[in-house]
Amino acid sequence: MYKLDLEKLMKKPKKPRKLKMSEIFEKHSKHHSKKHISNMKKDIKKGLSFDKAHKNALKKDKKKKPKKKKKSMGY
Repeated sequence: MYKLDLEKLMKKPKKPRKLKMSEIFEKHSKHHSKKHISNMKKDIKKGLSFDKAHKNALKKDKKKKPKKKKKSMGY
């Protein structure tokens, strides 16, 4: 009766395209400093995941910034 194309039926559905690391860092660098990005790249080369490298870089950035002093009300 009807001809079925088995090859079309057997094909796996296409997965969404994964971004390359350069594309990911390009988007990420719009929101973060060069130092943050370089810290992340170092951690990723060591074997950490993107998320863990991001958290570590945030911690390193936080340590470097001086804390703001609260103004006293003069009471």
